[in-house]
Parts: sequence; C-alpha cells; structure tokens
Amino acid sequence: MAKKLRHGSLFTGVGGMDLGLDWAGFETVWQVEIDPFARKVLKKHWPSVPKFTDVRECGRHNLQPVDIITGGYPCQDHSIAGKKRGLGTADSPTERSGLWFEYLRIVRDLRPRWVLIENVSRLLHTADGDTVLSGMEEIGYSWWPRLLDAGALGAPHKRERAWIICHRNDAHDHCDIEAVMVEQWALPPECKREMEEAREEWEDWRHE
Repeated sequence: MAKKLRHGSLFTGVGGMDLGLDWAGFETVWQVEIDPFARKVLKKHWPSVPKFTDVRECGRHNLQPVDIITGGYPCQDHSIAGKKRGLGTADSPTERSGLWFEYLRIVRDLRPRWVLIENVSRLLHTADGDTVLSGMEEIGYSWWPRLLDAGALGAPHKRERAWIICHRNDAHDHCDIEAVMVEQWALPPECKREMEEAREEWEDWRHE
C-alpha cells in the first residue's frame, strides 16, 4: 500500500482545502488557525490533528515536516471590497494580508516539495502577486499561477480564485505540472464520489 503524502495546513479556516486533500488521499498532520469558531469545526472533523493558533509562532521548532503546505492567507488587504493596502513589506507588513510573509517564512523553514497558495483573483493582477511569486522563486521554488472558478469543477456557484502551485526546484521527483493543469483534472475515484455527494447535499439544501 502506497504511503500517504503528508499535508500541513496554514490559515486553515474550517478546513476546505484539508477536506479536498483528505478526499484525494493525503494525510493532514497539522493545522494553523486563529479563529476560535473555525478551530471548533476543525476539532470536530480532525480531532487527532495537532492545531496551532498563530502562524507567527510556528516554524520548524513545532511543525512536523510535510510533503505539501497549503493555505489561503488573509485576503482583506487585496480584495476590491477592502481598502487595498496590499502586503506591505517583510519589514512593515499590513495587518492581515501581510501575514503572507509568515507563510513564506514557514515554507522556507520546512522546505516541503509542494506548496499550494490560494487568494482572491485580484492578487494576480497587482504588484503583490509579483511579490508572492518572486518570494517563492527566491527560496528555490518554481510556480504555476492559475485563476480557477469553483463552478468549473462542479460547484453550484461562481467563485473565481487565484491558485498558485509551487514545486521545490531541488526535489528528487518530477511532474510536468503545466501538462497536468491544461488537461482534464484526474481526480481519484473516491474524491469524485465525495464531490458528487457534496453537490447532491447542496441541491437538497438549496431546494428546502
């Protein structure tokens, strides 16, 4: 039986990405989330996974090594609904979206093979997007940004987001990620079944 790939989750929220990776066969080994209500949700669904509160207090001293780190860092300073303050700088970050620099520091500390970054679509149309991409490049990662609408993967609503998948340049594996991303997504059968059940539950709820 193949060994499960290990996943670490930053800015976990209620675990949307964690759930998807669980469906795809990954093992989530730690989660970092500051919101008390979200942590209650995580405790219910991932009771045995260690949880940490503040990304600023996390790093190689308390986070286990993993194959992939995921996270959607706060979007408030990017969003068109906010004040568009952006990231700031590593020395003077903005209060919310500036936590990106903590995300980058943790990736630099743990050096996972893969990183998956999520944020609002506007990110890739601003200088802040260049800051995120150049930061990953400086610590030795190649990256492939994409704008994806949740509806394109079968969700019953439109929600366009920026997704950036990154691969460590010196990792001893190979994946032609460009080819994968332009072809039909090949999801494991169990993941497809879970997605279909989620869509059916949504339809039932929507019509009540």
